[in-house]
Amino acid sequence: MGFSNVLYARALLEFRHRDRFTLKGNSPHVTKSRIAIMTFQVLDLFLAKTAYVKLSENLAKRGNTVDFFGITSKRVKKTCDESGTHVVAFPMKLFPFLTHILYVTLLVLIMPFYIISQRPDFVILEAKFGCLAPALVSRLFPRRLRPRMILDIRGTPVGVRNFRRYLTALGFIASVSVAGRIFDGITAASDKMSKEICSRFRFNMKMTHVWHNGVDVNLFRPKMLEREKMRNQFGLSGKFVVFYHGSFRVNGGIAETIKSIGIIAKDYPDVSLFLLGDGLELKTFESLIKEDKIEDKVIIHRSVDYADVPSYIELADIGIVPLPDIPDWKYQNPLKLIEYLAMGKTVIVSNIPANRQLVGEKECGIYLSSVTPKAIVGAISYAYINKEKLDEWGATGRLLVEEEYDWRIVAQSVESYLNELVG
Repeated sequence: MGFSNVLYARALLEFRHRDRFTLKGNSPHVTKSRIAIMTFQVLDLFLAKTAYVKLSENLAKRGNTVDFFGITSKRVKKTCDESGTHVVAFPMKLFPFLTHILYVTLLVLIMPFYIISQRPDFVILEAKFGCLAPALVSRLFPRRLRPRMILDIRGTPVGVRNFRRYLTALGFIASVSVAGRIFDGITAASDKMSKEICSRFRFNMKMTHVWHNGVDVNLFRPKMLEREKMRNQFGLSGKFVVFYHGSFRVNGGIAETIKSIGIIAKDYPDVSLFLLGDGLELKTFESLIKEDKIEDKVIIHRSVDYADVPSYIELADIGIVPLPDIPDWKYQNPLKLIEYLAMGKTVIVSNIPANRQLVGEKECGIYLSSVTPKAIVGAISYAYINKEKLDEWGATGRLLVEEEYDWRIVAQSVESYLNELVG
């Protein structure tokens, strides 16, 4: 408990001296609302600086005061302070499940002080195991002090294959099941996900809102001058590069994509695959590459800083999002797909609602008939034959992202929803 007390005291000190923190694009005279975003993410790990951090930054730029809660591991000190929000990052060593329980306990301890001293207007809680605890604490306050609580669902639990993940999935279901009675609003990552949740848990659609994942269109933008530089760095000059980035999961279509490279090499020997990321299945995929004897055609690169991801996407001729048609992925809002499109890349995508809703019938998407090596070979072959048209097709995806998936547009949408809750 000594460690918990130290963290609690540190968080209180941060609140008392909050004026030390600056909000980019914000001033005390234009503050609209105080919004807390409480996530269960480790802020200094790969992909942490995505949805919640970017939403926080852009809500702050719109004149709101934003407090961002998360975890930071001791092995990497850098966090997301540069996002322009007041970051309350609890330093913790990462232990499966135990770290999560400790973090939930700290949120419960800090919640009363935070509500009384900071008077937040809204608290957005990530839908994870334990998110009910701080929400229940807020219910103890009289209505005039109680912030409006919003449960945000970015995705359903993926890959429930062991006891820890089973508990995570169970906690998620329990939280969502009672959300209609505890939370003032519910947000989701896609229209399909919102409709499925409302149907399954009998929520009123009027209390829900969809805010899609987005991108910083200034960070993710085509940089043609960097393409050859990056290709030369990895010995890919003159190659046709298929690109994937994200978590390495056994049910994400990556194994089938690797298999397809071994098959297509007979007809198109200059086709290569670049995998950027990390995950539990890394060793499995390395073994598969050796087994198919395609070490010279597949590059696996460990995760890089999020700000460097666009430079790696730029080296590609085409992106791929081969998520199979299973509940894990069906109604997600895949960030990697939005990032490929923002970079002006045509993308090979599986024919699932998540991808279909985003790409539609636009030229920037090449749909797979199924997530099998044979189908992926067919899609890559089609892209290869039409490689002179890929940049033109990809430009339609860039336009789509600028119009609908720029973080500034997403933040404006969320702010409007919060104002509707007040009304």
